Amino acid sequence: METELPSLSSGTAIDAIEAPSFGLRAVIRRAGRNWFAAAFALILLIPAAMELSGLDPIDPAAENRTLASLPALPRSLHDLVRYPAALNTYLQDWFGLRQQMVRTENWLRFTLFHEVTSPELLIGKHGRIFMSALPGNKPLSLINDVCGATMNDGAFLGTAYHITSLIERASHEFPDFTFVIIPGPSILYSEDLPRWAWSSCRGLKPSVERTLDDLRSRPDILSHIVYPIDVLQDLKRRYLIVPKRNLHWAGEGTLRYTEFLSEHRFGLQRTLSVPTKIDDWPSDLNRLNPGLNWVNRIPWPDPGMAGVFSCFGAECDPKADPHVIAPLDRFRTPNPNGRRLLLLGDSFADNVAGNFTEYFGEVWHIHFNLLAPLTRGELDQLIEMAFKQYRPDQVLYICNDFAIFYEPLLAQNFFWPDQRVQTPE
Repeated sequence: METELPSLSSGTAIDAIEAPSFGLRAVIRRAGRNWFAAAFALILLIPAAMELSGLDPIDPAAENRTLASLPALPRSLHDLVRYPAALNTYLQDWFGLRQQMVRTENWLRFTLFHEVTSPELLIGKHGRIFMSALPGNKPLSLINDVCGATMNDGAFLGTAYHITSLIERASHEFPDFTFVIIPGPSILYSEDLPRWAWSSCRGLKPSVERTLDDLRSRPDILSHIVYPIDVLQDLKRRYLIVPKRNLHWAGEGTLRYTEFLSEHRFGLQRTLSVPTKIDDWPSDLNRLNPGLNWVNRIPWPDPGMAGVFSCFGAECDPKADPHVIAPLDRFRTPNPNGRRLLLLGDSFADNVAGNFTEYFGEVWHIHFNLLAPLTRGELDQLIEMAFKQYRPDQVLYICNDFAIFYEPLLAQNFFWPDQRVQTPE
Protein backbone atom coordinates (compact mmCIF):
# COMPACT_ATOMS: atom_id res chain seq x y z
CA MET A 1 0.00 0.00 0.00
CA GLU A 2 1.49 3.23 -1.08
CA THR A 3 1.54 6.31 1.11
CA GLU A 4 0.06 9.29 -0.61
CA LEU A 5 2.12 12.45 -0.36
CA PRO A 6 0.30 15.68 0.55
CA SER A 7 -0.43 17.78 -2.42
CA LEU A 8 1.00 21.27 -2.57
CA SER A 9 -2.38 22.85 -2.87
CA SER A 10 -3.17 26.47 -2.07
CA GLY A 11 -4.53 25.48 1.30
CA THR A 12 -1.29 24.16 2.71
CA ALA A 13 1.21 26.05 4.94
CA ILE A 14 3.98 25.35 2.48
CA ASP A 15 2.19 27.47 -0.06
CA ALA A 16 2.46 30.48 2.31
CA ILE A 17 6.27 30.51 2.16
CA GLU A 18 7.47 33.14 -0.26
CA ALA A 19 10.74 33.01 -2.04
CA PRO A 20 13.11 35.75 -0.85
CA SER A 21 12.89 38.87 -2.90
CA PHE A 22 15.99 40.66 -4.00
CA GLY A 23 14.24 43.73 -5.31
CA LEU A 24 15.41 47.21 -4.25
CA ARG A 25 12.37 47.95 -2.09
CA ALA A 26 12.66 44.67 -0.21
CA VAL A 27 16.34 45.21 0.44
CA ILE A 28 15.63 48.71 1.76
CA ARG A 29 12.87 47.40 4.05
CA ARG A 30 15.12 44.73 5.53
CA ALA A 31 18.00 47.17 5.96
CA GLY A 32 15.70 49.65 7.67
CA ARG A 33 14.55 47.02 10.16
CA ASN A 34 18.13 45.99 10.85
CA TRP A 35 19.40 49.57 11.27
CA PHE A 36 16.54 50.40 13.63
CA ALA A 37 17.43 47.43 15.81
CA ALA A 38 21.10 48.35 15.73
CA ALA A 39 20.41 52.02 16.57
CA PHE A 40 18.12 51.03 19.45
CA ALA A 41 20.82 48.74 20.82
CA LEU A 42 23.43 51.49 20.55
CA ILE A 43 21.17 53.96 22.38
CA LEU A 44 20.98 51.51 25.26
CA LEU A 45 24.54 50.27 25.22
CA ILE A 46 26.69 53.37 24.54
CA PRO A 47 25.82 55.25 27.79
CA ALA A 48 26.45 52.09 29.80
CA ALA A 49 29.73 51.47 27.99
CA MET A 50 30.85 55.06 28.54
CA GLU A 51 30.03 54.85 32.24
CA LEU A 52 31.73 51.50 32.80
CA SER A 53 34.82 52.39 30.75
CA GLY A 54 35.40 55.71 32.49
CA LEU A 55 35.64 57.53 29.12
CA ASP A 56 32.93 59.97 30.18
CA PRO A 57 33.84 61.13 33.71
CA ILE A 58 31.06 62.90 35.58
CA ASP A 59 31.82 66.28 37.12
CA PRO A 60 29.89 66.28 40.45
CA ALA A 61 30.01 70.10 40.62
CA ALA A 62 28.74 70.72 37.08
CA GLU A 63 25.04 70.77 37.98
CA ASN A 64 25.36 72.82 41.17
CA ARG A 65 23.75 70.08 43.27
CA THR A 66 24.76 66.96 45.14
CA LEU A 67 24.59 63.85 42.96
CA ALA A 68 23.28 60.58 44.39
CA SER A 69 25.81 58.27 46.03
CA LEU A 70 26.21 54.59 45.18
CA PRO A 71 24.03 52.76 47.73
CA ALA A 72 25.62 50.19 49.98
CA LEU A 73 24.71 46.55 49.47
CA PRO A 74 21.60 45.62 51.48
CA ARG A 75 22.16 43.93 54.86
CA SER A 76 18.56 43.53 55.92
CA LEU A 77 15.14 42.95 54.42
CA HIS A 78 14.37 46.63 54.89
CA ASP A 79 17.54 47.58 52.99
CA LEU A 80 16.68 45.09 50.25
CA VAL A 81 13.26 46.66 49.71
CA ARG A 82 14.77 50.15 49.39
CA TYR A 83 17.82 49.13 47.37
CA PRO A 84 16.26 49.13 43.84
CA ALA A 85 14.98 52.71 44.18
CA ALA A 86 18.30 53.94 45.59
CA LEU A 87 20.26 52.21 42.81
CA ASN A 88 17.91 53.66 40.19
CA THR A 89 18.47 57.17 41.59
CA TYR A 90 22.22 56.65 41.45
CA LEU A 91 22.12 55.41 37.84
CA GLN A 92 19.95 58.36 36.81
CA ASP A 93 22.66 60.74 38.05
CA TRP A 94 25.71 58.83 36.82
CA PHE A 95 24.85 57.10 33.52
CA GLY A 96 27.22 57.81 30.65
CA LEU A 97 26.75 60.93 28.51
CA ARG A 98 24.17 62.28 30.95
CA GLN A 99 25.83 65.66 31.43
CA GLN A 100 26.31 66.07 27.67
CA MET A 101 22.58 65.47 27.26
CA VAL A 102 21.79 67.99 30.01
CA ARG A 103 23.99 70.62 28.36
CA THR A 104 22.41 69.96 24.97
CA GLU A 105 18.88 70.26 26.37
CA ASN A 106 19.72 73.52 28.16
CA TRP A 107 21.24 74.98 24.98
CA LEU A 108 18.28 73.94 22.79
CA ARG A 109 15.65 75.27 25.19
CA PHE A 110 17.36 78.64 25.55
CA THR A 111 18.16 78.95 21.82
CA LEU A 112 14.72 77.91 20.55
CA PHE A 113 12.37 79.04 23.32
CA HIS A 114 14.41 81.51 25.41
CA GLU A 115 13.92 79.33 28.48
CA VAL A 116 16.26 78.42 31.32
CA THR A 117 15.88 75.10 33.12
CA SER A 118 17.36 76.22 36.44
CA PRO A 119 14.61 77.23 38.90
CA GLU A 120 17.06 79.69 40.50
CA LEU A 121 17.31 81.82 37.34
CA LEU A 122 14.80 84.28 35.96
CA ILE A 123 14.81 86.00 32.56
CA GLY A 124 13.89 89.67 32.84
CA LYS A 125 13.49 92.53 30.40
CA HIS A 126 16.17 93.40 27.85
CA GLY A 127 17.63 89.89 28.20
CA ARG A 128 18.83 90.45 31.77
CA ILE A 129 19.22 87.25 33.81
CA PHE A 130 18.44 87.40 37.53
CA MET A 131 19.27 84.90 40.23
CA SER A 132 15.95 84.70 42.03
CA ALA A 133 16.82 82.14 44.71
CA LEU A 134 19.78 80.32 46.17
CA PRO A 135 19.98 76.64 45.14
CA GLY A 136 17.44 74.58 47.04
CA ASN A 137 15.43 77.58 48.29
CA LYS A 138 11.94 78.70 47.35
CA PRO A 139 11.53 80.53 44.01
CA LEU A 140 11.95 84.32 44.31
CA SER A 141 13.18 83.99 47.91
CA LEU A 142 16.41 85.91 47.24
CA ILE A 143 14.57 88.77 45.53
CA ASN A 144 11.93 88.93 48.27
CA ASP A 145 14.47 88.84 51.09
CA VAL A 146 16.56 91.63 49.59
CA CYS A 147 13.57 93.88 48.90
CA GLY A 148 12.18 93.30 52.42
CA ALA A 149 9.00 91.44 51.46
CA THR A 150 9.70 88.36 53.59
CA MET A 151 11.74 89.85 56.43
CA ASN A 152 10.32 90.98 59.77
CA ASP A 153 11.46 93.66 62.20
CA GLY A 154 13.33 91.10 64.29
CA ALA A 155 15.45 90.12 61.28
CA PHE A 156 16.44 93.73 60.66
CA LEU A 157 17.29 94.29 64.34
CA GLY A 158 19.39 91.12 64.41
CA THR A 159 21.23 92.16 61.26
CA ALA A 160 21.86 95.62 62.69
CA TYR A 161 23.25 94.05 65.86
CA HIS A 162 25.72 91.84 64.00
CA ILE A 163 26.87 94.71 61.78
CA THR A 164 27.39 96.80 64.92
CA SER A 165 29.41 94.04 66.54
CA LEU A 166 31.61 93.57 63.46
CA ILE A 167 32.31 97.30 63.11
CA GLU A 168 33.08 97.74 66.81
CA ARG A 169 35.60 94.91 66.67
CA ALA A 170 37.17 95.99 63.38
CA SER A 171 37.35 99.70 64.17
CA HIS A 172 38.98 98.95 67.53
CA GLU A 173 41.99 97.68 65.55
CA PHE A 174 41.55 99.82 62.41
CA PRO A 175 39.85 103.14 63.24
CA ASP A 176 39.16 103.93 59.55
CA PHE A 177 37.54 100.55 58.84
CA THR A 178 34.92 100.91 56.08
CA PHE A 179 32.04 98.51 55.44
CA VAL A 180 30.58 98.81 51.91
CA ILE A 181 27.27 97.12 51.01
CA ILE A 182 26.77 96.69 47.25
CA PRO A 183 23.18 96.47 45.95
CA GLY A 184 22.62 93.40 43.80
CA PRO A 185 20.91 93.26 40.38
CA SER A 186 17.36 92.89 41.73
CA ILE A 187 17.69 96.27 43.50
CA LEU A 188 19.97 98.10 41.08
CA TYR A 189 18.07 96.92 38.00
CA SER A 190 14.64 96.28 39.50
CA GLU A 191 13.04 97.91 36.44
CA ASP A 192 14.19 94.91 34.38
CA LEU A 193 12.41 92.34 36.57
CA PRO A 194 9.09 90.97 35.29
CA ARG A 195 6.21 92.78 36.98
CA TRP A 196 4.95 89.58 38.61
CA ALA A 197 8.39 88.94 40.16
CA TRP A 198 8.53 92.41 41.72
CA SER A 199 4.86 92.64 42.73
CA SER A 200 5.40 91.70 46.39
CA CYS A 201 8.28 94.23 46.64
CA ARG A 202 6.52 97.23 45.16
CA GLY A 203 6.46 100.17 47.55
CA LEU A 204 8.74 98.53 50.15
CA LYS A 205 11.99 99.93 51.47
CA PRO A 206 14.85 97.48 50.69
CA SER A 207 16.24 95.39 53.53
CA VAL A 208 19.56 97.25 53.63
CA GLU A 209 17.85 100.61 54.10
CA ARG A 210 15.53 99.25 56.80
CA THR A 211 18.56 97.80 58.61
CA LEU A 212 20.36 101.15 58.41
CA ASP A 213 17.23 102.82 59.83
CA ASP A 214 17.67 100.65 62.93
CA LEU A 215 21.20 102.06 63.30
CA ARG A 216 20.18 105.72 63.33
CA SER A 217 20.76 105.81 67.09
CA ARG A 218 24.36 104.74 66.47
CA PRO A 219 25.95 107.45 64.30
CA ASP A 220 29.36 106.12 65.33
CA ILE A 221 28.51 102.86 63.56
CA LEU A 222 26.81 104.47 60.56
CA SER A 223 29.92 106.54 59.93
CA HIS A 224 31.75 103.33 58.95
CA ILE A 225 29.03 102.12 56.53
CA VAL A 226 28.69 102.98 52.84
CA TYR A 227 25.60 101.96 50.86
CA PRO A 228 26.21 103.53 47.42
CA ILE A 229 22.80 103.00 45.83
CA ASP A 230 22.51 106.62 44.64
CA VAL A 231 26.04 106.73 43.24
CA LEU A 232 25.58 103.45 41.38
CA GLN A 233 22.19 104.51 40.03
CA ASP A 234 23.89 107.57 38.58
CA LEU A 235 26.84 105.60 37.20
CA LYS A 236 24.63 103.02 35.50
CA ARG A 237 23.31 105.72 33.18
CA ARG A 238 26.79 105.81 31.61
CA TYR A 239 28.34 102.45 32.47
CA LEU A 240 27.25 98.86 32.88
CA ILE A 241 27.45 98.01 36.58
CA VAL A 242 26.15 94.44 36.48
CA PRO A 243 26.38 92.76 33.05
CA LYS A 244 23.04 91.43 31.78
CA ARG A 245 24.11 87.82 32.16
CA ASN A 246 25.90 88.08 35.48
CA LEU A 247 25.08 87.92 39.16
CA HIS A 248 28.03 90.06 40.31
CA TRP A 249 29.04 93.56 39.33
CA ALA A 250 31.86 93.65 36.81
CA GLY A 251 33.44 95.79 34.12
CA GLU A 252 34.19 99.46 33.73
CA GLY A 253 31.37 100.55 36.01
CA THR A 254 33.14 98.97 38.97
CA LEU A 255 36.33 100.89 38.14
CA ARG A 256 34.45 104.19 38.11
CA TYR A 257 32.91 103.38 41.50
CA THR A 258 36.24 102.43 43.12
CA GLU A 259 37.57 105.75 41.84
CA PHE A 260 34.65 107.57 43.45
CA LEU A 261 35.10 105.70 46.74
CA SER A 262 38.85 106.28 46.87
CA GLU A 263 38.56 110.00 46.18
CA HIS A 264 35.40 110.94 48.07
CA ARG A 265 35.59 108.50 50.98
CA PHE A 266 39.33 108.08 51.47
CA GLY A 267 40.38 111.50 50.13
CA LEU A 268 43.09 110.07 47.87
CA GLN A 269 44.55 111.20 44.57
CA ARG A 270 45.05 108.78 41.73
CA THR A 271 48.68 107.87 41.05
CA LEU A 272 48.06 105.24 38.34
CA SER A 273 45.48 104.83 35.56
CA VAL A 274 44.09 101.34 35.00
CA PRO A 275 43.05 100.92 31.34
CA THR A 276 40.08 98.89 30.12
CA LYS A 277 39.85 96.44 27.27
CA ILE A 278 36.81 94.91 25.60
CA ASP A 279 36.76 91.17 25.96
CA ASP A 280 34.43 88.20 26.34
CA TRP A 281 34.14 87.20 29.98
CA PRO A 282 32.26 84.02 31.01
CA SER A 283 29.06 84.62 32.92
CA ASP A 284 29.12 83.62 36.58
CA LEU A 285 25.64 82.12 36.05
CA ASN A 286 26.85 79.39 33.67
CA ARG A 287 27.23 76.91 36.53
CA LEU A 288 23.44 77.06 37.08
CA ASN A 289 22.66 76.18 33.45
CA PRO A 290 25.43 73.97 32.04
CA GLY A 291 25.72 74.12 28.27
CA LEU A 292 24.73 77.73 27.69
CA ASN A 293 28.26 79.16 27.96
CA TRP A 294 27.04 82.73 28.30
CA VAL A 295 29.61 85.47 27.89
CA ASN A 296 29.52 89.19 28.59
CA ARG A 297 31.37 91.29 26.03
CA ILE A 298 32.21 94.32 28.13
CA PRO A 299 35.01 96.80 28.83
CA TRP A 300 37.02 95.21 31.64
CA PRO A 301 39.65 96.93 33.83
CA ASP A 302 43.08 95.37 33.27
CA PRO A 303 45.68 96.46 35.88
CA GLY A 304 48.27 94.29 34.17
CA MET A 305 48.24 96.64 31.16
CA ALA A 306 49.40 99.39 33.54
CA GLY A 307 52.29 97.25 34.77
CA VAL A 308 50.61 96.04 37.97
CA PHE A 309 52.07 92.78 39.29
CA SER A 310 49.51 90.33 40.65
CA CYS A 311 49.72 86.90 42.24
CA PHE A 312 47.18 84.55 43.74
CA GLY A 313 47.40 82.24 46.71
CA ALA A 314 50.49 80.06 47.06
CA GLU A 315 52.25 81.58 44.05
CA CYS A 316 52.71 84.81 46.03
CA ASP A 317 54.99 83.23 48.63
CA PRO A 318 56.42 79.76 47.90
CA LYS A 319 57.86 79.60 51.43
CA ALA A 320 54.51 80.11 53.16
CA ASP A 321 52.01 77.37 53.96
CA PRO A 322 49.98 77.11 50.71
CA HIS A 323 46.83 76.25 52.64
CA VAL A 324 47.12 79.35 54.83
CA ILE A 325 47.57 81.84 51.99
CA ALA A 326 45.20 80.19 49.49
CA PRO A 327 42.52 82.90 50.12
CA LEU A 328 45.01 85.77 49.61
CA ASP A 329 45.64 87.75 46.39
CA ARG A 330 48.24 90.51 46.09
CA PHE A 331 48.65 93.45 43.73
CA ARG A 332 51.65 95.77 43.50
CA THR A 333 52.11 98.79 41.26
CA PRO A 334 55.34 99.42 39.30
CA ASN A 335 56.13 102.44 41.50
CA PRO A 336 54.40 101.93 44.86
CA ASN A 337 53.19 105.16 46.45
CA GLY A 338 53.53 103.83 49.99
CA ARG A 339 49.81 103.34 50.64
CA ARG A 340 48.57 99.83 51.49
CA LEU A 341 44.98 98.58 51.25
CA LEU A 342 43.63 95.40 52.81
CA LEU A 343 40.41 94.36 51.08
CA LEU A 344 38.17 91.79 52.75
CA GLY A 345 34.97 90.59 51.23
CA ASP A 346 32.73 88.05 49.58
CA SER A 347 32.48 87.38 45.86
CA PHE A 348 31.44 90.99 45.18
CA ALA A 349 34.98 92.04 46.08
CA ASP A 350 36.61 89.61 43.65
CA ASN A 351 36.26 91.74 40.52
CA VAL A 352 37.43 95.03 42.02
CA ALA A 353 40.59 94.34 44.03
CA GLY A 354 42.94 95.33 41.21
CA ASN A 355 41.01 98.55 40.57
CA PHE A 356 42.31 100.05 43.81
CA THR A 357 45.91 100.04 42.53
CA GLU A 358 45.05 103.42 41.01
CA TYR A 359 45.26 104.82 44.56
CA PHE A 360 47.22 102.28 46.60
CA GLY A 361 50.74 101.06 45.87
CA GLU A 362 49.87 97.65 47.29
CA VAL A 363 46.56 95.85 47.62
CA TRP A 364 46.03 92.61 49.52
CA HIS A 365 42.70 90.87 49.05
CA ILE A 366 41.36 88.08 51.28
CA HIS A 367 38.52 86.04 49.76
CA PHE A 368 35.95 85.61 52.51
CA ASN A 369 34.35 82.64 50.71
CA LEU A 370 37.63 80.68 50.87
CA LEU A 371 38.15 80.95 54.63
CA ALA A 372 35.89 78.10 55.80
CA PRO A 373 38.40 75.26 55.17
CA LEU A 374 41.04 76.94 57.36
CA THR A 375 41.49 75.87 60.97
CA ARG A 376 41.59 78.45 63.75
CA GLY A 377 45.36 78.17 63.85
CA GLU A 378 45.62 78.70 60.09
CA LEU A 379 43.29 81.69 60.28
CA ASP A 380 45.44 83.19 62.99
CA GLN A 381 48.51 82.80 60.76
CA LEU A 382 46.74 84.53 57.89
CA ILE A 383 45.56 87.34 60.16
CA GLU A 384 49.06 87.80 61.57
CA MET A 385 50.42 88.09 58.05
CA ALA A 386 47.71 90.43 56.69
CA PHE A 387 47.00 92.56 59.78
CA LYS A 388 50.32 92.73 61.62
CA GLN A 389 53.08 92.14 59.09
CA TYR A 390 51.46 93.87 56.10
CA ARG A 391 50.22 96.79 58.28
CA PRO A 392 47.56 98.23 55.97
CA ASP A 393 46.77 101.96 55.96
CA GLN A 394 43.15 101.23 55.03
CA VAL A 395 40.93 98.22 55.66
CA LEU A 396 37.84 97.86 53.48
CA TYR A 397 35.13 95.21 53.66
CA ILE A 398 32.82 94.69 50.65
CA CYS A 399 29.72 92.50 50.74
CA ASN A 400 26.49 92.26 48.78
CA ASP A 401 23.05 93.25 50.00
CA PHE A 402 21.89 89.67 50.60
CA ALA A 403 24.99 88.64 52.54
CA ILE A 404 24.38 91.22 55.29
CA PHE A 405 21.95 88.76 56.90
CA TYR A 406 24.70 86.29 57.78
CA GLU A 407 28.14 87.52 56.73
CA PRO A 408 28.89 90.10 59.48
CA LEU A 409 28.58 87.43 62.18
CA LEU A 410 30.81 85.02 60.26
CA ALA A 411 33.34 87.76 59.47
CA GLN A 412 33.76 88.77 63.09
CA ASN A 413 34.25 85.13 64.08
CA PHE A 414 36.88 84.73 61.37
CA PHE A 415 38.83 87.93 61.94
CA TRP A 416 38.07 89.24 65.45
CA PRO A 417 36.81 86.29 67.50
CA ASP A 418 38.15 87.17 70.95
CA GLN A 419 37.57 90.89 71.39
CA ARG A 420 35.03 92.01 73.94
CA VAL A 421 32.37 94.19 72.44
CA GLN A 422 30.00 96.68 74.01
CA THR A 423 26.48 95.33 73.70
CA PRO A 424 24.21 97.80 71.79
CA GLU A 425 21.35 99.12 73.86
